[in-house]
Amino acid sequence: MASIRSKGKKVLEPRRYIAVGGLNAYNWSIINKYMEILSPLKEATSLVEGRGKAGKNSAIWEVIPTFNWLLRVFKEKKDRVAEAIIEDYLN
Repeated sequence: MASIRSKGKKVLEPRRYIAVGGLNAYNWSIINKYMEILSPLKEATSLVEGRGKAGKNSAIWEVIPTFNWLLRVFKEKKDRVAEAIIEDYLN
């Protein structure tokens, strides 16, 4: 880009999505779904982080049950999505 500017040519800046039209309802629904999917990871991270609010350190024995809980939560979410896809998009 520096070589283009030095030649005096006008460089077009990329359009900013938010200035062009922003997010519509569909985009916000997708963002909310991502937040819903990622919220268990946030909760699990806070449960096993090295320095909790009480100043206690997490131990390795807390990691495996937390991981099993995460697997169960994600399996339930996956099953719900699979059911919704089958119900919504029957041929």
